[in-house]
Amino acid sequence: METFETRRLLIRPLRAEDSTFYCTCYTDRRLMQHIGEPLKPETALRNFNTVLSARTTARPPQYTWVIQEKTSQASIGLLGLA
Repeated sequence: METFETRRLLIRPLRAEDSTFYCTCYTDRRLMQHIGEPLKPETALRNFNTVLSARTTARPPQYTWVIQEKTSQASIGLLGLA
């Protein structure tokens, strides 16, 4: 899976150490207000593990990237492609 860059952003593959960020996104009521009901923490973690393994086990493969600001290295978003 590829890493992409813009002048301001780094878009890199999801990694095991992204579990806290992923789970925080999917359990946050305000963030999820236009997507659906926020997930319970255990559901978010289970989904994270499924998404993380999907790039090698799913057919066709599914890809998920983390979007990071280059200057702060803060994770600011998720991007998926199935």
